[in-house]
Amino acid sequence: MVWHKVLPVLVMPLGVCLWMSAVGVWRKKAWMVWVGLAVLWVGSMEVTGDWLMAGLERPWPRVRAEEVEECDAVVVLGGYAHRGAGPGLRPEFTEAADRLMTGVELMEAGKGRVIVLESGAEWVRARLGAERVIELRRLANTAEEMEEVRRLGRVHGWKRMALVTSAFHMTRAAGLARGQGLTVVPVASDWMAWMDETRVEDFVPRGEGLRKTETALREWMGLGYSLVRGQWRPGV
Repeated sequence: MVWHKVLPVLVMPLGVCLWMSAVGVWRKKAWMVWVGLAVLWVGSMEVTGDWLMAGLERPWPRVRAEEVEECDAVVVLGGYAHRGAGPGLRPEFTEAADRLMTGVELMEAGKGRVIVLESGAEWVRARLGAERVIELRRLANTAEEMEEVRRLGRVHGWKRMALVTSAFHMTRAAGLARGQGLTVVPVASDWMAWMDETRVEDFVPRGEGLRKTETALREWMGLGYSLVRGQWRPGV
């Protein structure tokens, strides 16, 4: 089922602007058009995106690889590479590539015996050695990734795993891991919120602001969806 991925589009700033403007023109309600445009303006401001992102990222400060507990495995969640790279080719990284780099750094610091990842396995094998890399099959979402990691953990006898993902995604990912009965050490990466200094231009609509806002809103919705389905467990 993909409805939980498609329906949120209707409550995203761009979606709200489009359907409110369409209804406003159809019903000759000018106020609806203006409200839709206002929602898009506010949602596209960088200050809005940063504020929403900061709420997700704040619990997960930066840590050096040397400070992380030793684990049986380092699990890097997907989303850091585009699909379609052929065998033997270097993956085409996305802006979340810091996830993979953080996982490799943990391995090089001796924080795991093996690294578990979804993409770029051949590239990582060339750096760490084939015997230290386990490649996941393509999975639809984080919940399915955690189910597969639980299965691998049982097969290999892993007791504790370092979990690497983007900071905004860590609250949901770690809770889903705990929901599968896994013991994880969260290691966040790929921070997106920058709130050190607010500038006038941060209140001007931008594509980057809209992207941050929609990414954060989708993450909050995903967290709520996981809670409703009973998949997510809070930390101790």
